[in-house]
Amino acid sequence: MKAAGVLATLFLAAAALVLLTTTAFAQKPSGYLLPNQSAKVRNVPDVRAAQRCESYALAADLEAMLRQQNVPISQEALADRIFSGKCLDSPPELGQVKHELEDDYVLDDGRRVRVEAQVTTSLPTSPEAFLLPLLNGQAYVVYWRGHAYLLAGALWDETVASGQQKQFSFRAFTLLDPFESGAKRTVTVDVAKEGLSEFGGTLQVKVTEEKPSEWVPPVKW
Repeated sequence: MKAAGVLATLFLAAAALVLLTTTAFAQKPSGYLLPNQSAKVRNVPDVRAAQRCESYALAADLEAMLRQQNVPISQEALADRIFSGKCLDSPPELGQVKHELEDDYVLDDGRRVRVEAQVTTSLPTSPEAFLLPLLNGQAYVVYWRGHAYLLAGALWDETVASGQQKQFSFRAFTLLDPFESGAKRTVTVDVAKEGLSEFGGTLQVKVTEEKPSEWVPPVKW
């Protein structure tokens, strides 16, 4: 009887070990899919290009991005500053745009802001870097087929591996065309079908508002 009791106890212990092991593996799957993930920037200011050319398309995009951050600078003022008011048919070089755009600005209401730009020559290679502005509610400039759009949304499938490494499979991008307004300005690109080869550089804008105590007015001689 004692031997039988020992065997029964060992059997129960083994069964419990198998159950614990099975539960542990069930809690750590080898990988899983998160389909139909999305990010969408809402209430992007509807700014239509004053002239139908690429310099004013980009200026309109910049005005919309700045207005998103409560900085009202018109596309005309931006086009004058960056392009000397010229209507250019070719997409402007974003590095030069960054150089001309970055500065301290004093707005009509007296606020002083610092405008900075981040530029890439192609789509960001890191999906996280690509998606972060959208997840933070900020649209940004992207070139597609030689035209300056605002990237305002993305749809993707996300695969999470056992080591928590993530893989992203983009399905569609939502672009806003500055040559159009209202519903017509929304363009959906099926990137799963068309690929990414026709996408070019990107430009993001960061605005920092300076408090009066943080700056000293220029000395008048």
